[in-house]
Amino acid sequence: MRNILLITPLYPIPSPDNNATDVCHSFAKEWVRSGYGVRVIHLQPVHCIAWHLIIRFFGKRIANIVGGGNFYAKKLRETEHYNMDGVDIHRIPVYNFLPHGRFPARSVRRFVDQTIRIMDEDGFRPDVITGHMMPMEIIPMINKHYQVRTCNVEHGIPKKIKQRYPDYREILSSYTMYGFRSEAIMRNFQNEICDVPNPFVCYSGIPANFVRDEGSVRKQNSFIYVGDLIERKNPGSVLTAMHKAFPDKDFSLSYVGNGPELEKLQNMVSIYGLEKCVQFVGRIARQDIIRYYDKSLCMIMISRGEAFGLVYLEAMARGCITVASKGEGMDGIIENGSNGYLCKAGDSDKLASILKNISTLSDEERKRISDNAVRTAASMTDAEVAQKYAVQLLV
Repeated sequence: MRNILLITPLYPIPSPDNNATDVCHSFAKEWVRSGYGVRVIHLQPVHCIAWHLIIRFFGKRIANIVGGGNFYAKKLRETEHYNMDGVDIHRIPVYNFLPHGRFPARSVRRFVDQTIRIMDEDGFRPDVITGHMMPMEIIPMINKHYQVRTCNVEHGIPKKIKQRYPDYREILSSYTMYGFRSEAIMRNFQNEICDVPNPFVCYSGIPANFVRDEGSVRKQNSFIYVGDLIERKNPGSVLTAMHKAFPDKDFSLSYVGNGPELEKLQNMVSIYGLEKCVQFVGRIARQDIIRYYDKSLCMIMISRGEAFGLVYLEAMARGCITVASKGEGMDGIIENGSNGYLCKAGDSDKLASILKNISTLSDEERKRISDNAVRTAASMTDAEVAQKYAVQLLV
């Protein structure tokens, strides 16, 4: 049995306070099901008391400004150990006075020593150490104890990396391989920072039960937006594009999600006189979204800073003609006009043009794009992408 040690600050917690994505947990669950030995170290940043108080009262507003993130009002004080879905997890608090800064050397050293001690006490020796969004120096420091293959996966371009790490080239070159959540992130990282060893794209997957056998023709001009209603995701641009593309108001649009932009959107609906065309569904369970996908011709979200975006893949799996952001996480997956469309983030004029084009497609053309979308999504289930990731790590 091959052993994988996954270290990341981006991991869900078994609590109603959880606000983290399931991306890394999805990989870990599938690895366990496939027979790999897996341990997860959840690096939980903790900050000064003032910061956690600010999050308690203004967390949603801050998330809207910075475009999302994992903010916890409750300060983790001691290491927690638990099991979720068969995955053995240790959640370790790591002090950093303010968020988004470089972790103090003392905090890093303590975390490294604690991780090694936990693994040794558990009798777990990894064959590979992989991280997601990790401070770049930590995994090489841990690996001095193990001397195994190493990887880190970036979900974006780390800020001020050159200023904070004068030796960043040396640190990056010490990894066996380096992953990126999309082709766009990989391309931008290597252009703006430097080349890395054995670069690869680490896509997410979707549950196999999301995939329908084939697409189908939907009701004309029926649209859906699925995601947080935050400024970064440009939900207002979608509404403006609808207003431009369909002046006769012959369309329906459902917003599935919630967030601080809701009131602004409701005001726009009133100004445009679209009360009969637009509905706000709110946040619903992932599995329940299927019925909304299935009655929609097209799913739209033209957000910026999108590392990947599972909702796009989920919509494609249900046969929706999907419009995603150009130069973001779906580059390399969506081929314009073949299995969906790409639009510049926030560009309501370009989106309006795309929507007009979709509305003029024949039933046969719509079905072709829909079926291609389903086939694309079917090749990217949780099990498929997790196995590809494991092979990349261990071969």
